[in-house]
Amino acid sequence: HGPLSQGNWGTFSSIPGWTDGGRIDFEIQQNGVGGRAAQDGNALVELDAHDFNGNTPPNGTNATIQQEVHGTEAGEIYEITFWYAPRPNDGNSDSSSMKVSWNGVEVYSINSAEAMDGWQKIAISVYGAGAPAVLAFTGTGQENSLGALIDNVSLCRCYIVDEDDIDT
Repeated sequence: HGPLSQGNWGTFSSIPGWTDGGRIDFEIQQNGVGGRAAQDGNALVELDAHDFNGNTPPNGTNATIQQEVHGTEAGEIYEITFWYAPRPNDGNSDSSSMKVSWNGVEVYSINSAEAMDGWQKIAISVYGAGAPAVLAFTGTGQENSLGALIDNVSLCRCYIVDEDDIDT
């Protein structure tokens, strides 16, 4: 993600493989600067950002981070796995809410008022598109620059084994 302009955090419209989809910049944090250490490694993404002066952008602060995924096979099952945590001490029961979209369709949402504290592993099954598909994570909570945290995202093709057809 390159150098973080604010020491242990910064906002970005893109990093290698990911963009903000032309929306609000997403925030990358290191070293637990937002109150929670990364689930894996040293950095995580927050889906509610603000500019470096602490000002709210004119279009709000709920951010999106998305990736165009190539190489999925139409109709095949894929699993999106990621880790989610609410922002610690955000002071609002829905501040860290978020949604996951696959090819423009919401496939999962988290209401942070109902979420447990700490990192939670989330797994979602989706169907391949054949053509490039877009995987997007979007903050949906109160726009106050304190939002959903995500880390360690993966997408894997699922293989289903039919044990009735296995030779013994």
